[in-house]
Amino acid sequence: MAKYSKALWPFIEQVCERDQISIKGKSIEKDMVEAELICSEDRSMEVLEDAMCEEQRDTTVSKIPVYSYNTLKNKEKLHRLMKLNGKRGFHVLKQDYEKCKKECLI
Repeated sequence: MAKYSKALWPFIEQVCERDQISIKGKSIEKDMVEAELICSEDRSMEVLEDAMCEEQRDTTVSKIPVYSYNTLKNKEKLHRLMKLNGKRGFHVLKQDYEKCKKECLI
């Protein structure tokens, strides 16, 4: 079981639904949600990163997709998400912007 921010939780659920990842044992505390994502630890970290992208996307008027450094490096995932979102344009997760710029991903 891991604890997640209550504010980020809807985006975690959205990513889990999109990627067909099961959630087990969800319990809600004050500002946290405790749950187990039925996947590897590495995949759980990826879900969290994707959820932060969805949260950032939700703050924009245009709803242009937001991708992380790791997604931009993973061409297979990037193309899958571009097809799913129906858009080739994107924004970069704010915390990854400099890293992406340095590696010429943007």
